[in-house]
Amino acid sequence: MARPADLQRAAGSPPPRVSAKGLSVFHGALEAVRAVDVDIARGTTVGLVGSNGSGKTTLLSALAGRIPFRGDLWLDGQPVRFGSPRDALARGICMCPANRGIFFRMTVRENLLLGGYTLPWREAAGRVEDLLDRFPGLRSRLNVVAGQLSGGERQQVALARAFVSRPGVVLLDEPSRGLSPAATAQLLDTVREMARDGITIIIADQAIDWLHQRIDRLLVVANGHLVGDSAVSTDTFEELCAKYFDLP
Repeated sequence: MARPADLQRAAGSPPPRVSAKGLSVFHGALEAVRAVDVDIARGTTVGLVGSNGSGKTTLLSALAGRIPFRGDLWLDGQPVRFGSPRDALARGICMCPANRGIFFRMTVRENLLLGGYTLPWREAAGRVEDLLDRFPGLRSRLNVVAGQLSGGERQQVALARAFVSRPGVVLLDEPSRGLSPAATAQLLDTVREMARDGITIIIADQAIDWLHQRIDRLLVVANGHLVGDSAVSTDTFEELCAKYFDLP
């Protein structure tokens, strides 16, 4: 099989940022994600939607090096195989988990600096300073203990921290959980700004409505299968949602 990089070069365009072929993930004997084939371009915002237990988080966890997978995965045209989240981060993939992973007894600044633990300290500190222009609400909260923040502020910290290491791919698991509609909209506006810098962002969420008209591409997962893709389907966002979910 020709690699995605070879196919893309033949077409005279850069390779996909992420390319998966036959990617499967097992929990013991249970195949939780089944033979996913997908190419995702750089600088793309992707909504990965599905019901509870559909395989969204499992797929993100495999891409982030948290659990092993079978099949083939390429990043910028190069084959990758991760043994740990650190391996994935070193290759440019960072995951922001649904529980946000905030250290409540540490300050906002300390939490953000942890996002750059693979970088030299001065570089990480400079990166944090740069990101405060994208997350201005955090600047006045840098010395506040994270446990004192609101839910929306904690999500901002988690999201900003994910970008500290200058990843090429950011995986967001249920980022709208516990947020108000206004806070969710603000979060997605920031995500879209970061994508303009060439970062590929994959958002796994059940709150389908807030993704409408705010993302470049919609992927639908059901029972571990990729069953819908707005990039290859003639169905509209609404038609895809109606087909796979109890939505009007």
